[in-house]
Amino acid sequence: MRRVVTCLAVVCLLAAPLYAEGPTLAERLAAFTGAEDGVERLRAAVALATAEEDAAKVAAALPGAWSWKPDAVTGEIVTWERETADGVSHTICAFAPEGYKAEKAWPVLLWLHGGVGRNQDGGGESGVQMFAEEAAKKGFLILSPSTQNGAFWWEPNGMALIRGALGDMKRMYRVDADRVCVAGFSDGASGCYHLALHDPEPYACFLAFMGNPLVSRSMGGPTWSASLGQRPVYAVNGGVDQLYPSEAMRPFLEEMQAGGFELTWTDLPEIGHSPEFLEEGWDAAHTFWMAHPREKSPRELTWCTSRPEGEGRNAWLEILSVAADAPSAKDLE
Repeated sequence: MRRVVTCLAVVCLLAAPLYAEGPTLAERLAAFTGAEDGVERLRAAVALATAEEDAAKVAAALPGAWSWKPDAVTGEIVTWERETADGVSHTICAFAPEGYKAEKAWPVLLWLHGGVGRNQDGGGESGVQMFAEEAAKKGFLILSPSTQNGAFWWEPNGMALIRGALGDMKRMYRVDADRVCVAGFSDGASGCYHLALHDPEPYACFLAFMGNPLVSRSMGGPTWSASLGQRPVYAVNGGVDQLYPSEAMRPFLEEMQAGGFELTWTDLPEIGHSPEFLEEGWDAAHTFWMAHPREKSPRELTWCTSRPEGEGRNAWLEILSVAADAPSAKDLE
């Protein structure tokens, strides 16, 4: 009898691949909701579409497929590591107020720290410390990556770090994807301008405090005036700022406004290169943020890029190639 049972077991094991089923609906939905970027999400969507599942069944199951950590940490800084393509590990910092509950989606302040914190890991903690009290009062989450040399906010590694960190957070906390505001000071503010010009799709708006829009053009690659109008920007510069004084920035910012950038700019004549003005100026910036949720699927869209492999997607538009006679095409492989 034991020999017969063993033979049957072997037969079953050999036959299993012949009758193995593909991923279940729950597994396909989990792959879709957990996708880190648009490419992964597209693949998961194709897998769903080819699963021959009833559309009504998929629609009914989709809301329940989104999951967040039931034991998500609140009231203290959470950190984790994320590696960029150059093999360097970066510390990501996040904060959820004690009142956080996953019953609703929460806005996110995605803070980009300044250049002082870029020469060592952990600079992102400054953003959490700066806004934790306001997050508890006004009800939002904080996400603050740490960059280093080789992953500036206006470089591909830095941009990928920001996107990846946001994806990590969405798997821990219930994020309102239409109210993710990117804010930053100094280098972080310059990074805001760069994201607005090169990768605005995941974000609702930008708060650029004491930054320089020319950093994107001079250090982050070609910029395109036609791409200016995708997301609104709230900017502040100081009159006695030793790095980016208001009068030096004014011509560029006014040019951006004339080119279609939805830019609200404030000149603070007596303020230097310091985030201290936020003690009085934060309420106005927060009001701007709340007034500008993301429009996921705009009816009209203009998007220009010379790097389709990294910056060719925005909303529902994807640029697959660049014409040989296009500006900057000679710099492409």
